[in-house]
Amino acid sequence: MKFKNLSLAIFSAFMLSACGGGSSSDSNPGTGSLNLTTPSFQQWTTFFVDEYSDETLDYEIEQNTFDQGNLYFKVEETTGWDESDTFSLTENGLYDTGNTHTKYGQLNGIIKTNATTWQLAPYSSINSKDLQTIIKFKEIDISGKNIAPILSPINYLTLKYNLFDTYTMGELGEKFYTLTSDAKFPANSKCIQFQDISNSKEYIELYKYSLEEDIQDYLKTEWANVSTDSKNYSKKTFKDAIAYLDLREDQQWGLAEYKNKYYEVDYHPAGKEYDFKNLLSELQSLITSAKDDKEKQVRQELYNLTQNACNAFNDVASNEIRKQMNNVTSK
Repeated sequence: MKFKNLSLAIFSAFMLSACGGGSSSDSNPGTGSLNLTTPSFQQWTTFFVDEYSDETLDYEIEQNTFDQGNLYFKVEETTGWDESDTFSLTENGLYDTGNTHTKYGQLNGIIKTNATTWQLAPYSSINSKDLQTIIKFKEIDISGKNIAPILSPINYLTLKYNLFDTYTMGELGEKFYTLTSDAKFPANSKCIQFQDISNSKEYIELYKYSLEEDIQDYLKTEWANVSTDSKNYSKKTFKDAIAYLDLREDQQWGLAEYKNKYYEVDYHPAGKEYDFKNLLSELQSLITSAKDDKEKQVRQELYNLTQNACNAFNDVASNEIRKQMNNVTSK
């Protein structure tokens, strides 16, 4: 699901690499007695503002709209790598995107909700039905809170503790996170923090940028290498694709051959894919393993900030983030 993939990539890229974990596959999702209904109109937006931005401010923004039970997504990006342009395969299903809404973007599927849960059924052009994702979340009022610690704890801490020897920044990336370290969200700002995510089936997500000619040449060579590396790569079949996946801890990605083309893919397990409590537990363990007092202080603050960090923002909060982005490029 594009919504949860982008927001998790933004939210936990540092945390998961630092922790060496953060996901599990212990149960399949079920609606049970969740009492899910078709939601009222909602919009939630995820932001990735590249801290390495130098001459231009690079970003990827994905606006997700719930309208009459449909989930639409619209992407703005300047990174040159649209990682939302994907499709997914289960063992027997194909999941892609539907028609484009003139205002809200591409149809991504059907959504049902309650106050703490989203149930996502992705769109399928061949009417596949075996995949659904359950996202449990917490809605947080962030009115009056500083932006950067909520949007990107690690970039905020890089500036606060001058960690540039370890985490470098470009000129405009540093400017953006400096501005947002002081700037605050206005009244009525809210955000979503994912608590756990579960999938009904395992699946691979195939990135369409792989189809560029020069990338195809590279992936063809890599395919020849990984397809003979049984020590590090596991062969799996998803519908009409053969995939070789690196399933070592925290390495759930690989390559797939689908209709005589080669793709970079991410692997998503059945059952629980993400658990916020596990992430916090891993961050807690980093505190105790710190090599000195400064490192312990930084890791403790990362743990504290992560408890209030967010995956997606309502329109009020999103407009403020956009305003700060404009402030970077207009001055």
